Amino acid sequence: MMNTQPKTTYFCLSNPKKTNIYSRVYLAEPEARFLNKFGQLGAMINLHLSLSKESTMKEQTARMAEISNWTQKVIDFLSDTYYDPLKLTVNVEKDFEDLLSKINNFLNHEKARNPKLFEEYLTDMDIDIIIIKDKDVHFSQIGDIKTYLIKDGKIAELVGEKNKNQSKKFLNVISGSLDNDNVLFFASAAFFDYFSLEKITEIIESNPLIKISSKLEQLLGSESKKVSLQNLIISTNEETPVAEIVKEEKEELKEKIVKTKKEIKKPEPIIKEPSPVIASEISSPETEEEIETEKEIDEEEIITPQEEEKILIDEEEVLAEIKPKPITKPMKTQIKLPTIAWKFNPESFKRKALIGVLIVLAILFIGSLFTIGKKEITVSKVKQQDQTIEALKTKESDLAVAEVYKNKETINKILDEMNELIKKLPQKTQEQKDIYNSYRNKYAEKLNSLYQLAVIDNPLLLTDLTQINKDIQADSMTNLGNNFYILNSSNNYIYSFDYNKKETQLVNNTSVNTGLLKRFIPLDNDVLIGWDKSQAIATFNAIDKKLSSLKLEINHLSKIQDLGVFNNKLYTLDPESNQIYKYSKTLDGFAKEESWIQDQNITISDAVAMTIDSSIYVAKKTGQIFKFYKNKQVEFNLDEIKPALSMENEKTKIFANADTKYLYLLDGATKRLIILSKDGKLVKQFTSDKFDDLKDFIISKAEDKAWLLNGTKIYELPIK
Repeated sequence: MMNTQPKTTYFCLSNPKKTNIYSRVYLAEPEARFLNKFGQLGAMINLHLSLSKESTMKEQTARMAEISNWTQKVIDFLSDTYYDPLKLTVNVEKDFEDLLSKINNFLNHEKARNPKLFEEYLTDMDIDIIIIKDKDVHFSQIGDIKTYLIKDGKIAELVGEKNKNQSKKFLNVISGSLDNDNVLFFASAAFFDYFSLEKITEIIESNPLIKISSKLEQLLGSESKKVSLQNLIISTNEETPVAEIVKEEKEELKEKIVKTKKEIKKPEPIIKEPSPVIASEISSPETEEEIETEKEIDEEEIITPQEEEKILIDEEEVLAEIKPKPITKPMKTQIKLPTIAWKFNPESFKRKALIGVLIVLAILFIGSLFTIGKKEITVSKVKQQDQTIEALKTKESDLAVAEVYKNKETINKILDEMNELIKKLPQKTQEQKDIYNSYRNKYAEKLNSLYQLAVIDNPLLLTDLTQINKDIQADSMTNLGNNFYILNSSNNYIYSFDYNKKETQLVNNTSVNTGLLKRFIPLDNDVLIGWDKSQAIATFNAIDKKLSSLKLEINHLSKIQDLGVFNNKLYTLDPESNQIYKYSKTLDGFAKEESWIQDQNITISDAVAMTIDSSIYVAKKTGQIFKFYKNKQVEFNLDEIKPALSMENEKTKIFANADTKYLYLLDGATKRLIILSKDGKLVKQFTSDKFDDLKDFIISKAEDKAWLLNGTKIYELPIK
């Protein structure tokens, strides 16, 4: 079946700083199956802005970002609503009426949800929504957007002042069918301040659609940076294929170059009277001849200023046909010649001048071909971007279906595909950045929903330790009841934060016979235990505030990565030995070590953290978590977690005890606290932009709060 879909294009300039108008044109480019089923959706949006009261550039930028994001939200709503993949049958006219009803409700909801936008930022809006299906066109407008029909060189207005919709709602639908060689032209009212109806008709009828935008921008010249204008064109005229247009441009270029070559006049030689030569300066006839020959060659290669200006003018004329942007003239290089007598050879000069002209023409021709090639590449990039956007829309539709059936595997696959497509979107212009951010935000929202990730904008700040010491370094944190203890590993200073009183104090600044500690955890209700950089064990008594070393019998070269305590027994994680060692409590320390893992096939040489309830959980660099019970590995099926875990050595902490319902994982490198069931199911994730240096955490006894050490700050999160 032959595709009778009309061809479409649009032109849009938006300079809100100069005009207080923000303009956008949206023209969907759906894949064939959607185009055949639904047709093509278009929208023209003009937002009239109130005079900005913001005093800083940052505030103005934030305001424009909000307006841009809201405009994209309107476009997304129109596209997502109209292109419904679950719709079994399509009645374009009825579906369009439904779309208008829904956009009216949407705008009412937005006015209630975001009154600041409508009351402070916007004074008015013009919106035209258009559906093109085969040769049938349906459109509805609010505000002031002009509509004309062009045929056989004549232009007629379709929607006059009498029929103009004065309401802020879409009330009327205008429908019709285009004949062959018809053009439907929509434009903002400001467009006609720069182009008359006759000029518009001439431009549309004498240029293929692909060249109209560049032609309009060329005619506007420097004004294009000062205006907000838009139009949308629907045409049933026969179009010349793009490849043929480029071919014709190349042929025209060749003809212009040939013509330019013929029109260049051969410069008349300028014979200069030779300067007198002093006999004493000439040592021999050979020297004179050598000097004269060198001077003659240099002078013959010079192109006169008139000739150079003629070539530059012709170059601008030729390139203007291919690329409407102004071309900077190359710098003129002047060569200063020494004052010396020389002989002139007219015939040699003519040959050299002609060769110079031909070289310039050849360079001009190659440069022009490059301009055409660059134009073809630009068109290709725009087409590639449009194809990427349409592919993303298809993925969004597929995702909606997968969510209905709650197929997590399919949802995950589609999200991965969307992520790869989003990476291909360009981000050079502001509009491209807006499109990229819109899809990136939608992707993140879906991903977060699927993987239970809550983004906390403003977590509660309990304290900043720099209030008591501006040079403080905080490396780890644990608690004994309502007292939090923070360790500075560079000097063994220990600070206490009273959660009830919200007070912080230094509780230890001495370190006798103890190396610099790396981390500590509770040993019992009054004592903390940790290890130092020399692999010795030390304890801190919270009652007498003393830090002291503790005896530990080690029979191997130890490299402690983490500690755990359970039933008065101490367990050390030693990745380099691929082992967990157990130590029983004695009166003055701990007894001789025992190798706890019995299975020689277990690999924990890449382990980064450990915790114990009645089982031992070991987090590995690979993103895995091993679970052991009674010396043996047991089943622990960790859910897929996204974003992927990092598990960096010093930024990974894991916690559980016999009283906790869940297993808690801090992945500091990816700024997350992750809650898991004790058999590996993902329960929740928490993150915040405030988390830029997560180091350690504490979970409340009721498991309803988490306290996180971020740099020198302690934050509180509700996690239930």
